[in-house]
Amino acid sequence: MAPSDQDRLQALAVGARQLWLHLWHQPRMQAGQCQQHVKDKTKSSISLAWKPPAKDGGSPIKGYIVEMQEEGTTDWKRVNEPDKLLTTCECVVPNLKELRKYRFRVKAVNEAGESEPSDTTGEIPATDIQEAPEVYIDIGAQDSLTCQAGTQIRIPAVIKGRPTPKSSWEFDGKAKKAMKDGVHDIPEDAQLETAENSSVIIIPECKRSHSGKYSITAKNKAGQKTASCRVKVMDWPHNKEHGTPDVETPKNDGGSPVTHYIVECLAWDPTGKKKEAWKQCNRRDVEELEFTVEDLVEGGEYEFRVKAVNEAGVSKPSATVGPVIIKDQTYDAVPGAPDKPTVSSVTRNSMTVNWEEPEYDGGSPVTGYWLEMKDTTSKRWKRVNRDPIKAMTLGVSYKVTGLIEGSDYQFRVYAINAAGVGPASPPSDPVTARDPIVTDWTKSSADLEWTPPLKDGGSKVTGYIVEFKEEGKEEWEKAKDKEVRGTKLVVTGLKEGAFYRFRVRAVNIAGIGEPGEVTDAIEMKDRIVSPDLQLDASVRDRIVVHAGGVIRIIAYVSGKPPPTITWSMNERALPQEATIESTAISSSMVIKNCQRSHQGVYSLLAKNEGGERKKTIIVDVLDVPGPVGTPFLPDNLTNDSCKLTWFSPEDDGGSPITNYVIQKREADRKAWTPVTYTVTRQNATVQGLIQGKAYFFRIAAENIIGIGPFIETSHEIVIRDPITVPERPEDLEVKEVTKNSVSLTWNPPKYDGGSEIINYVLESRLIGTEKFHKVTQDNLLSRKYTVKGLKEGDTYEYRVSAVNIVGQGKPSFCTKPITCKDELAPPTLELDFRDKITVRVGEAFALTGHYSGKPKPKVTWFKDEADVVEDDRTHIKTTPTTLALEKIKAKRLDTGKYCVVVENSTGSRKGFCQVNVVDRPGPPVGPVIFDEVTKEYMVISWKPPLDDGGSEITNYIIEKNELNQVHLLILKQ
Repeated sequence: MAPSDQDRLQALAVGARQLWLHLWHQPRMQAGQCQQHVKDKTKSSISLAWKPPAKDGGSPIKGYIVEMQEEGTTDWKRVNEPDKLLTTCECVVPNLKELRKYRFRVKAVNEAGESEPSDTTGEIPATDIQEAPEVYIDIGAQDSLTCQAGTQIRIPAVIKGRPTPKSSWEFDGKAKKAMKDGVHDIPEDAQLETAENSSVIIIPECKRSHSGKYSITAKNKAGQKTASCRVKVMDWPHNKEHGTPDVETPKNDGGSPVTHYIVECLAWDPTGKKKEAWKQCNRRDVEELEFTVEDLVEGGEYEFRVKAVNEAGVSKPSATVGPVIIKDQTYDAVPGAPDKPTVSSVTRNSMTVNWEEPEYDGGSPVTGYWLEMKDTTSKRWKRVNRDPIKAMTLGVSYKVTGLIEGSDYQFRVYAINAAGVGPASPPSDPVTARDPIVTDWTKSSADLEWTPPLKDGGSKVTGYIVEFKEEGKEEWEKAKDKEVRGTKLVVTGLKEGAFYRFRVRAVNIAGIGEPGEVTDAIEMKDRIVSPDLQLDASVRDRIVVHAGGVIRIIAYVSGKPPPTITWSMNERALPQEATIESTAISSSMVIKNCQRSHQGVYSLLAKNEGGERKKTIIVDVLDVPGPVGTPFLPDNLTNDSCKLTWFSPEDDGGSPITNYVIQKREADRKAWTPVTYTVTRQNATVQGLIQGKAYFFRIAAENIIGIGPFIETSHEIVIRDPITVPERPEDLEVKEVTKNSVSLTWNPPKYDGGSEIINYVLESRLIGTEKFHKVTQDNLLSRKYTVKGLKEGDTYEYRVSAVNIVGQGKPSFCTKPITCKDELAPPTLELDFRDKITVRVGEAFALTGHYSGKPKPKVTWFKDEADVVEDDRTHIKTTPTTLALEKIKAKRLDTGKYCVVVENSTGSRKGFCQVNVVDRPGPPVGPVIFDEVTKEYMVISWKPPLDDGGSEITNYIIEKNELNQVHLLILKQ
């Protein structure tokens, strides 16, 4: 019958009633039903969760058992304590070894027992979880923030990740910036509030210059993430820079979008005087960026200007355009291509592009230029400027920013006139974005390094001029009077605490080239460089050493000031055998003649004012396995074989067990001989033994390193027909419990293993501890024992095993937990007699019964409220469970009310019996009186007897005897 939640069988129907038998089934967790998963983990613990089984087998789930298996072993170990079940579907497995891998499975338990285990998890390493950073700016659903000038700006960011990420803000805008806390490049009047999972930028009173892009980057070992938002600060619109009004939008919209434009014109007469004041040309709102002015006079001269309008009002007018002579432009053409641009002032993120006006302007003046750039690795050109670059008479220059250091770039230019955009110029030569760099500095000097220019201008570079200037000053000073021949220079004599800028110029026969400038100003102070750790090539993240070898970990350390070095093993101090060897650039940890105890996770921490750096190395020390575990039991003896069973060693030497080596020795010899086959499990049957011979056996575990120590059987084993250890004893019962003793009894096992029981081993376990301990070292042949000397209030459980010539058998099932205390139970009394009994004189009678109670009750007999005294006819018999009062040759004086009292400290019980001892009645009391005597009758009267014999007089017998007659005749009966 297939198990279900609660199966029912109709067993019997009587009338309208039915009897139902309930069959309880053991719960079964089918594969995958538990769906256990890892909730969390650290380097020393793993948190598991699972779902209950789909079916409980018809009996409620009492709890769960979690088991784990360590990488490289075959044994499953129980996680929760042996006598406790997990009542929830979650479990934290503690005390794990860092970076070791583990597998887990779960069993459910109900009234019927344990279920089959669930599917095992995959191998889970005990490591700290690393989560890539998550960061978002909490300003609502949009990625932009708009506010009025003069109000507070607050930009909060929420940061998540494991380990906790480090964050840095960066501002891209016009406001003057300052580096805060060494990592945040934000407006100098901004305030920063940083916590573990959040960071907030606060600007108390914002200005238009605070508009821009604010970005935050969160970074940890698992990666990095950047989030950004744009801030718009609204103000009145204004246009400070000149431009063509009919093609340019205001560069500052006041923080509110421009809704439309007003176009105005001014007419001039041929004498150069104004004909009239500025007047509006458009009759409707102009929303586009161009407008055609009509009704102009051909040949007339006009100027134009534009005003922008937003929610705050009308802006100031743009710069004027013109005067423009009105004439037909049919014959004008687009300008020609400019010459190839040149590049100067190269830094790691910017370059200045230079070009000249094209030779042919197409018949109308060049009004502006479009500039395009591309990375040399790409085919796509990208426009640099949003608005046309204004034309100049002596050549045009434009600084391109936002370049990527180390990338190569090319540029090209388009000229614009009234007819449109002309063709592109030839592309410039590729130029790499890079700076001179400051490689090191102190409070009074700076080390500079640079690379030669890619183009030498047609003449070999003869040297370099290095210049510096203090922040805030205008003039540059030469670091050296003469030209520098190499590409490195130490600039000395600088002022402590001051900020300096540096630049380098190349020199050839044609003159001095454009400068390459160090990007950031350098503060003159002793440099702080956070520590750097690099492991030697001979050391990886994990090293393996054989026991007896040398553990050597070499790390190269750098930093300013020199870092302090701290070594540790498993987050504790190094073992005493470890020695540290240090040089100016390295630190080494050495352990000679290493042992298994030196295995673990070694850490190296370098720390100085600039921060700290940590490296960890896992060291595995391989050795032969430890001794096999006990118990070591011979089993299944036959007349030519013996089965041996053992546990795997607690320490596998760091390498899986590949074999168990078994050897045998006859008891009367000293030489050991091997059993010649491979054993991979924890049991084996040794064949080819001689019947009647006594043998010793020994076993050792073997791994890739070698053979571990041997463990020998504790006594000789005689080979004979199948003899095994006895089965478990039965019916272990607790007979009596006091505050300092427990009395137990048991029955022998059903099967003694084929050999006589020679001893019993009684064991106890204090609740709360794991191990059982023998109660007595003496040979215990009796099947009862009183354990004495116990402590009041302690709770124990007991088990007993039988021993024969082969060895000790399995223990009996344990008793229930027993608490040492004097047991109290009120007396009970069960009588075997009725309330009244009748006995004839001379007969015997007995009053018997059963009683119980704790402590043992006192038994007292009474007759007519007087104590019963034993004599030759009266006997009182009392055992621990029975009581009896016996009378032999009963007499009439034994008649009376008998009472038995059973009494202890908790109360008393009484039993009563009325005993009547009966006999023949005594003689009637005379004299006999004769009345009314006639010839035919007479009246006779008398008094009743003094003793009715214990029974009511039922009749009198009257006899007569005539004179001179011998026999009496019954007159009346």
